Amino acid sequence: MNAYTTAYIINNFFYAYVLYRMLRIFYADKRTVKSIEVTAYSLYAVIISITVFFNTPPLVYLLLSAGSYFFLTFLYTSTLVKRCACTMLAYIIVTCVELTVNYASGYYIHNLGTVTNYDSVVGITGITILTFFIVLLLENFVNLKNGAKIAPSYWISIILIPLGSLTLILNNLTDHAKPNQVIIDSIIILGINILWFYTYDQISRLAKLEIENYMMLQQNKSYEQQLSIMKDSEEATCALRHDLKNHLAALDALADERNKEGLTQYAQSLTQQLQDKQSISNTGLLALDSLINYKLGPLSEEGIKMTYQPHISSSLPIDDFDLTIILGNLIDNALEALEKVPCGQKELSLLISYDKGRLVIQLKNSYVGNLKKSLNTTKADKECHGIGLKNVRSVVRKYKGTLDISFDKGIFNVEVILYLLSQKSQK
Repeated sequence: MNAYTTAYIINNFFYAYVLYRMLRIFYADKRTVKSIEVTAYSLYAVIISITVFFNTPPLVYLLLSAGSYFFLTFLYTSTLVKRCACTMLAYIIVTCVELTVNYASGYYIHNLGTVTNYDSVVGITGITILTFFIVLLLENFVNLKNGAKIAPSYWISIILIPLGSLTLILNNLTDHAKPNQVIIDSIIILGINILWFYTYDQISRLAKLEIENYMMLQQNKSYEQQLSIMKDSEEATCALRHDLKNHLAALDALADERNKEGLTQYAQSLTQQLQDKQSISNTGLLALDSLINYKLGPLSEEGIKMTYQPHISSSLPIDDFDLTIILGNLIDNALEALEKVPCGQKELSLLISYDKGRLVIQLKNSYVGNLKKSLNTTKADKECHGIGLKNVRSVVRKYKGTLDISFDKGIFNVEVILYLLSQKSQK
């Protein structure tokens, strides 16, 4: 085994690590354990290394590399469209680097189907190092992996630009372009796709901001409702305080008459005056109380049998925005389902408990009809509401928690478990 073969194999294993870093730019969530991930990238390095022992034409190498990139994306949670787009973006950048280094080192490709010997140790090492530096640059684009929903029109442009770049590269190779021209074109195409990396990153950021703005609007509405509840409660307390002497005199008179029934009824009327029918949550957590009172407060007037059990303190170590995303989306889905349930059969139960760093949220509601496993939204406003469960899952992953969904005999059950202490320690 000569020096080039040894360098080629060593570089392929390091290149597998570079490829791992590149794909992690796009994906935040793994579908497999670490050992499987390591095995997959090692297998990629082995497969590519084997080509050095055979007369492998450039076209076969190109297809083998592209196919490997695509299959490696299945290690991560994603959609098929994003897998294709990310494969092409990554592959175009890698191909441009290889062509630039190859042509600069005197390795010219005149026919994709013809075997061409290449034995530059410096060249093969330069490709790996240069690609690694570009990956380090691209890792600054932190929004690609946020999982935000991107409109189909954006996906078309995201795919077309690298696809067009690939076409230009292949045309350069098949048209026997001059080496210097290939180098220049490869650098230009590389620059265009790096800029498009940035554009894709910004599109993802804007999509995430759109989601956050929608959730913030919902949160602001709930805060406004909570302020109204607090104002009404304060006015009721002031009115009672103003008439306190008269109430005490009435109670004293009933006591002198030993009118127990009258005393009981009068005390109940005072209690009723102090109670706020819309304020069903008083945990001391503004975000939680506001959302619950806003969403669930009117349900008693709508004939819905509701149970709300909060077992939490006023110092819950979770971001208000994350809590709003989970409860807001789950409650919205439950209320949507209850709209289709006949009167007298509408039920909703919400349990929130926190103990020893573990937050449990369990929501049950009655429903009618058949549910699909995909649980896609049936709302008209799909741009906002279609992101519901996806956003809930994103928050659950953030806190290393679990999301369990089940439905049977007309009852839909969602249970979310978040581990807040582990998240706090990471910060």
